[in-house]
Parts: sequence; structure tokens; C-alpha cells
Amino acid sequence: MHELFLRWFNQIPMLCQQKLARIVWFLLTDDISDMALPSEEILKKFKNYISSLDFPIRKAAQLIMILALFDSIMENLPVFLNITKELFEDAELERKLVNIEEKMWERIREEWNRVRNAYYSIDLISIALEKLEDRRRI
Repeated sequence: MHELFLRWFNQIPMLCQQKLARIVWFLLTDDISDMALPSEEILKKFKNYISSLDFPIRKAAQLIMILALFDSIMENLPVFLNITKELFEDAELERKLVNIEEKMWERIREEWNRVRNAYYSIDLISIALEKLEDRRRI
């Protein structure tokens, strides 16, 4: 299921990936020094976090957490974009993002909602967790 998320994430524009990764990493990390990292490094850390190997139940919990974060971010995108702009003032990235119209973010939000509803419903996650439990019993 993580592969599907990464496939969706990798198809959005790179600058948007960096911005979203910065928001999520800001919410996830315990290492305050990460806040000073360039956007490219944050993106790399975020993708490594998503791709890392772990026990299946922990990966499922990670995915549920990421989905909840992305749902919240997409529902409140202007607020999160403004917060990161004020906190991080990534001037180079901000100059580039000025050229990205609001419609692009809207398209990303719509695509997220489509992918989320099609592949990550609570029913599908429950089925995946039941399969994990069944495998554990064998």
C-alpha cells in the first residue's frame, strides 16, 4: 500500500513534493535540527521514511498516520502552506512556488481525494489488517 502512496506522491510536481514533505516532516520529526535542512534533504528523508522496512503492523500504523496527516493537510492546505512559509522562509523555493498557480494545488488535492477514496478507505485498511492477523496465526 505504501507503493501506491509513493506512486501518487511521485507524480505531483517536484516543488509541491518538497513543500508537502516539509509540512509532513515538520509534524513527524523529533529532531529539531531537521527544520534547518534544505527542501531536497527533507524530501529524501520523507521518502526514506515511507520506504523503510519494518514489521507489517508497524508499516500499517505508519500508513494510517500518513493518510491522516495528508487528509488534514489537504483539507487545510492554505493554512499549512502559510505556516511553513512563515516558519521556514525557504526563499528559493518560495520564489519558484509563486509561479505555481492555485489550480495546481487544487488538482493535487482532488487527485489525493480520488486516490484516498479509491485505495485507502477504512474498510480496505481493515481488510489489510485482518490479513496481517491471519498470517500471524499461521
